[in-house]
Order: sequence, then structure tokens, then C-alpha cells
Amino acid sequence: MKRTFIIGSLLFLYNALIFTQHVKVVKDFRYRTTFGIEKVLFDNISLYTEMNLELEKDASQIGQLFGEIGVSYSPFKNISVGTNYRYTYDRKLFSDEFNTHYRFAINTDMKFKINRIKISYRLQYQRFDDDFNIYDENDPTSNIFRNRIKVKYNLPETRLNPYVYSELYIKAENGIVNVPMIKAALGGNYSMKKFGDIDIYLRIERELGSMVPFTYTLLGLCYYYKF
Repeated sequence: MKRTFIIGSLLFLYNALIFTQHVKVVKDFRYRTTFGIEKVLFDNISLYTEMNLELEKDASQIGQLFGEIGVSYSPFKNISVGTNYRYTYDRKLFSDEFNTHYRFAINTDMKFKINRIKISYRLQYQRFDDDFNIYDENDPTSNIFRNRIKVKYNLPETRLNPYVYSELYIKAENGIVNVPMIKAALGGNYSMKKFGDIDIYLRIERELGSMVPFTYTLLGLCYYYKF
């Protein structure tokens, strides 16, 4: 079973990236640190907040800071729905100036378990706006649908859960629909029980549909305290 998961993970990552176009690509290595707190109520409602710091340009300078708050509700064992709000302080491309972005999102998550393997699918709708409630015809909001498939494996007699996932972005703006990005990641989650969870992952983010697309390799370290 373990060998099957490893082989499947490698094939999953390969298939996630194989459809990217063969053109000149701009690359960058990034590093992200996340600290979050989650509170579970009544066994089926979860409240959380998190802060993130991301370094760019080979992890040499601050690229963005963002905070997020959200809530999720599980009406059934394998299904959950949620919503979240994010405020981002983001560095402009090729600049030392920063922009602010506001993001509102709603999502649904479906999970299935086969022995020690957990498979989940998440569909998330999110809306970006630079001006929040101020309407500007020349600066329209972006509507994005994110489709993520995740496979997690529970190693026997350990608290370590390696996982792999792929995510496809679909963007709708000014009546035009396109696919701007695809992501693929390989990582692991380690549970410290009452002391929280640690998550480490390596993710590849590839822009699509651009003459000079960016490819970001991101190393992430996340700590979540749950109570």
C-alpha cells in the first residue's frame, strides 16, 4: 500500500504539470511561514485565524503578508462547507511598492477514506478586489474557481501523514473565462496532539496562458494550534 501511494504521488505530480506549455519561463524560489489557531465547536463547526509571511526572489525579500479568518461547518461526516476572508499586503511585480488586496471565498469539501488513504476534493469560489467596496470600471474584480484534489496517506504507527495534491484555477473576468494557474504539491503533516500540527510542503505554481509565464517553487512551513 505504501509503495502504491508513493508511485501514485509521483504520477499525480507529473500529470499535474505535464500540460503546461513549453515556452520561456521565469522562475523564482519562495518560502512561506504560516501560524494559525483553530477552535472546534459542537464537533462540526470550526473557527480559525492565521497569519502568513512569504519571501520571494529566492527567499531574499518580503513578497507578501496576509491574514485570514474563516469558519467551516460539517453537516455530514464527509462533507463540509465554509467561508473565509483574507487581507493581503502584496509587493508589486518588479517594484518595492506594496498593494493591498481583499479576498472573500466560499468553499465545499468532500472526503473519502479507503483504508489508510484519504482522498478529498475541494471546490472554492473566491473574489479578489483591490478597492474593496469601491467600484472602479477600469479595475474590475476577479472571480476565480479553484479545483483541488488531495490524497493523504496515514503511515502505520506514526503521527505522520504524507500527502500530494493538485489544484487548477479557472478565472472569470469581463465575460472571459481562462485557466491562469495550476499548482502541485508534495508534503507531510505531523500531529503533536494537544500541542498542534506541523505541516511542511514543497509546491510548484505554474502560470498558464501567458507569453512569459512564471513558475514558483514554494517551500512552506505551517504550525496550527487546535483546541
